[in-house]
Amino acid sequence: MLRLLCRFSSVFALLCYCFLYGASAADRELNESGQVLPEIRLLDQMALAKVSRVLGSSRTRAYFTQPQPIYISGAHTEQSWGIYRPLALFSPHQQSMQALRLVARASLTASGGARSTLHVTSQSQEIRPLDIALPAARRADIRVPTQHAEPAAVSVLGTPQGLHYAVRNDWLVLDKGAEEKLVAGQRFALFQRAAPGADIVTGTLMTDLAVGSLVVEQVYPHLSLARITASSQVIDNKVVLRALADDTDAVSGSVLNESP
Repeated sequence: MLRLLCRFSSVFALLCYCFLYGASAADRELNESGQVLPEIRLLDQMALAKVSRVLGSSRTRAYFTQPQPIYISGAHTEQSWGIYRPLALFSPHQQSMQALRLVARASLTASGGARSTLHVTSQSQEIRPLDIALPAARRADIRVPTQHAEPAAVSVLGTPQGLHYAVRNDWLVLDKGAEEKLVAGQRFALFQRAAPGADIVTGTLMTDLAVGSLVVEQVYPHLSLARITASSQVIDNKVVLRALADDTDAVSGSVLNESP
């Protein structure tokens, strides 16, 4: 019995190692190949109308929860793919941008005619028919800015999920982009606006309360994606953003060309 338990535990540990290492190895290979699959992306409506969609799999199911071959529309040659789920829609500048969340990674195995076959290598949740399939973004299409300009006043529109509240490590959609001189890697401090008037006890004027910080990670023409790096309370879309000076710990980001 003890020998069987030891053998079972060894097999279980090996399977866990293969699962974890396999995912990390796939990510390393994707990065080393000069391509990236962002966790969150924004896509304008013109580009969204041209993307490939998940058609289904060889199994008759509404949801796909295990790594397996799936079919997407169109003939393709790109090897690395991400399966994305549509989230909230943002239209601050008369140009609608759809927020997308990565739910699975896949690789091309066959292509021809009106469809291609992908093999799902890893996934964070189920894949549904009509989910969006996007090839990995080429690093050649990513411009890393070297200097930070002073942008116009920046505001939070909400989260990619369309929520008005977020905490540390959550993503936020900002209402400014490259056209307003916002750049990836720029940091902002987050403040809660103080109520007008004086403190009843001390008689001093109320000051804005620092509640966190964020860093801009992806910049589009008129919108940006940022991640909250620190928060002392729940962050809402009424926070005030104030640009921070550059420092050695600044996170480098990217400007993505999302044209398919």
